[in-house]
Amino acid sequence: MQELLKNAWQGWIGFAEQGKFAALLLMVLLFLWFRREKCKEQLLLVYTTIIVGCCIFPITAAVLMKYQTLFYGYEWIWSYVPLTIMIAYGIVVFWTELCGKQKKEASAGKWNRIYPAGLGIVIITIIFLCGRLGSIVEGAEPDRLQRQNTGKVLEALVQESEGQEICLWAPKEIMSAARGQNADVRLIYGRNMWEAALGAYSYEVYGKTEEMLYLWMCNVEETGSIAYIAEDGSIIDGTWCIQAAKAAGVNRVLLPNNIVTEELHVLSNEIGQVVQQLEGYYLLEL
Repeated sequence: MQELLKNAWQGWIGFAEQGKFAALLLMVLLFLWFRREKCKEQLLLVYTTIIVGCCIFPITAAVLMKYQTLFYGYEWIWSYVPLTIMIAYGIVVFWTELCGKQKKEASAGKWNRIYPAGLGIVIITIIFLCGRLGSIVEGAEPDRLQRQNTGKVLEALVQESEGQEICLWAPKEIMSAARGQNADVRLIYGRNMWEAALGAYSYEVYGKTEEMLYLWMCNVEETGSIAYIAEDGSIIDGTWCIQAAKAAGVNRVLLPNNIVTEELHVLSNEIGQVVQQLEGYYLLEL
């Protein structure tokens, strides 16, 4: 719960920093409450005020985040807020009130038509200065390059397979982007193996074998060794993992290029498979 409260508070700070529409909404709400006798949408005003307060206050924000599950981040709870509608409604009330007041004060025949147009330009300028409703995606360039690299690897893998159905087991960077690049390639596990929140609406979980295979592959990426020491102290070697992957239906295995060469040769001899190089990875055909 403490972590959820921390995420809720940091989420509000990040949401407010990336754009000023939250501040504009609060100004609109304050204005409408002072002019509530002129506000015809009392129910909308009350609802927006309550839900905005719930999104800002850490405890109620944490409750909303818990309700929507960890699959979504903090910014998604703001989908409960009619932000665009409320800001637009407040601007209309503000614009019509000022224009109406100026028109009444103007003498007959001397109504300044420039005033409403100028006021409209000022309002539009303020909206543009507030930023954007969306947030800038950080790390987009590295992700794009990673997708391109994964696309090249999968393209080479498909060409090498010559039309055969592929069930792949590979390092995390390949597994995470493979489905988006080629839907015909089956995977022994997906992103929900290491991003548990993606399985928030699923009752299916991975078995012990798939978890061991994932941990073993991560260990190879980090250390280059084909021997992985599990939490219970047991040693999981590469031969067992390759055989377990084959039993699970895998027919193509990509190993990271930082794997120790001597250990790779030992693994190749033990499983009786020839190792090929493929776009910076080592390929095993099972």
